[in-house]
Amino acid sequence: MKQTLLTIFSFFIFGFSFSQEKQIIETTDIDNFWIAFDKLKSATNQSDSIKIIQTNYIDKSTEYFKEFIRLRNFTAEEYVKLIGKYPKFWNSIRKETEKIKHRKDEIEKVLDIYEKTLPNFKRPNVCFAIGCLRTGGTISDNLILIGTELSASTFETEKSE
Repeated sequence: MKQTLLTIFSFFIFGFSFSQEKQIIETTDIDNFWIAFDKLKSATNQSDSIKIIQTNYIDKSTEYFKEFIRLRNFTAEEYVKLIGKYPKFWNSIRKETEKIKHRKDEIEKVLDIYEKTLPNFKRPNVCFAIGCLRTGGTISDNLILIGTELSASTFETEKSE
């Protein structure tokens, strides 16, 4: 996972010039996703499930994840459909996605290298969130948006579904 994450991160970095001194590496949205995911156990129907994802994940999104939602048009309905369709996948990816918040120092080191070696490089803000299995990430202005459910996938991730 470490190599995959750094490779994806590096892909988004090249060619960008940003205009701030200290970047933000945001991982709150990953925690919010798993809180919502756990609350789905109390849902009695699809409408309840959609409301849980909407209120506990999408409505609580950080400003950066809001941009990701806008760019990729993620909806609570799509999350509920995918969670229901691929339960083994979601359960298998959880541990790796939850580790991201403890890896900010690694990301900082990569940014340090880029800052020292790439002319005019300025540090971007980075948002790790859980997407809808259709984007490893994208960029917007001085922001890198990473679909952590894909970028944190490992050989152990359940893909049989």
